[in-house]
Amino acid sequence: MEEKLNNYPKALASFEKAVSLDPTNSDLLVNQATLLYYENKPAEAMEILDQAELVNPMEPNLHNLRSMIYFDEGDYENALNAVDKAITINNSQAYYYNNKGLYLMYLGKLEEGLELVNQSLRMDDNNPFALRNKGIYYVMKGDKVTAMQFLAELSQNYPDMDLVAEYIQKAQAL
Repeated sequence: MEEKLNNYPKALASFEKAVSLDPTNSDLLVNQATLLYYENKPAEAMEILDQAELVNPMEPNLHNLRSMIYFDEGDYENALNAVDKAITINNSQAYYYNNKGLYLMYLGKLEEGLELVNQSLRMDDNNPFALRNKGIYYVMKGDKVTAMQFLAELSQNYPDMDLVAEYIQKAQAL
């Protein structure tokens, strides 16, 4: 509840208390790491993810979150490896495929990346991050008009979404 209200410090304190009561609950640890990630504390989030992996290495969300941290750090190969672990454990989550598609695009595998983003959209057509990634694809392909079709609306509806403003600027420069 606190997380939905963007009260991350209070939510984080709640998770810390819960983890102290049940330190073997990997879900609590991953949620705690997620909040640290939202607070832009990736090193602390990674430490918690390491703890979660010791408790339950088969928790796919920990691998997905780790992939997002690697991506933010520009480590696209490790991001790809981490999200692949998440997909191996649970291949039914659309957002894992979307993330993998983005990482592949950043590694220069545009068509393979787009294929996974489209797969993600077929699995869940209500994912603004997948639409953003399609916009990024079209920027990378040099297609200003199509890129702007995806990115302009996202900019209005999700003004704080990562990468949108950056790619709108890139699209406008095409």
